[in-house]
Amino acid sequence: MKNDTITAPRGFLAAGLACGIKKSGKSDLALLVCPLGAKAAAVFTTNKIVSAAVTVSKEHIKSRSISAVVVNSGNANACTGQKGLKNAITMCKQTAGEIEIAPHNVMVASTGIIGEQLPISKIVKGISKAAEKLSASASAGLDFAKAIMTTDTKPKQAVRQINLESRATSHESRIIIAGAVKGAGMIGPNMATTLCFITTDAAISKLLLGKALKAAIGNSLNKLTVDGHQSTNDTAIILASGLAGNRPIVSRCPRYKKFTDALADLCDDLVKQMAMDAEGATRMFKVVVKGAADRKSTRLNSSHIPLSRMPSSA
Repeated sequence: MKNDTITAPRGFLAAGLACGIKKSGKSDLALLVCPLGAKAAAVFTTNKIVSAAVTVSKEHIKSRSISAVVVNSGNANACTGQKGLKNAITMCKQTAGEIEIAPHNVMVASTGIIGEQLPISKIVKGISKAAEKLSASASAGLDFAKAIMTTDTKPKQAVRQINLESRATSHESRIIIAGAVKGAGMIGPNMATTLCFITTDAAISKLLLGKALKAAIGNSLNKLTVDGHQSTNDTAIILASGLAGNRPIVSRCPRYKKFTDALADLCDDLVKQMAMDAEGATRMFKVVVKGAADRKSTRLNSSHIPLSRMPSSA
């Protein structure tokens, strides 16, 4: 079976299941694990009010290696005070215990209803069950993508495969980048209510991985607007296992350019999937600004045009 999910790159396991957060009984807990550890980078909401998960992950991303990401949907764990912060930390500790790593090597993300406390006992049990289901299969990757959804009508995934060398004969130089994203409403601009998870088996420095992610998100997810609202929870995380066997990317060389181009293309694919699944949207528009003095003025001119306010016949 062809794997077009987040587990396609070497070194990643995933799982997704229902643990009882959503009253509908749909999947609401997801795990992404890199057993050998990964270089990691992240981009977070620019909103002044952030969720407990964002607060914790902003600290954990400073770690040299990240081995897991735990995600829940159906509850944002935002505006929940110290108890919410404690619950986010508990999610990291439980995940860390299941795969025998340190809690600071775990990233956490939440999405859903704001202002309600997490049913943490259900989540703790769910994490244990998800850890038992971890797999590198395509079905496990799809389970992950489904479990992070809220008002999305379908999972959103993308995969890119590139050869970093000039000759296309070296298997060791072939790398895979894969991503899963959720978001259909409260999007406007700067990712809002978006959760995006990207995996790659490329060997690349943490510094350059961060620069590549920031650029890719800046030109894709940060440009999407549906209803002009930002969120407290939006997070984009990329993990690089380094298992592709390529020469490590440690400078802005041509191989880095190939990597960034592929990552940008993948993010552009994901953001288009989000736009087409936006709440109430029947059309997708791309706004092109010409004659702007600089990038800042371009963003000001193009970032406040919600799709929901545009005429469907335009």
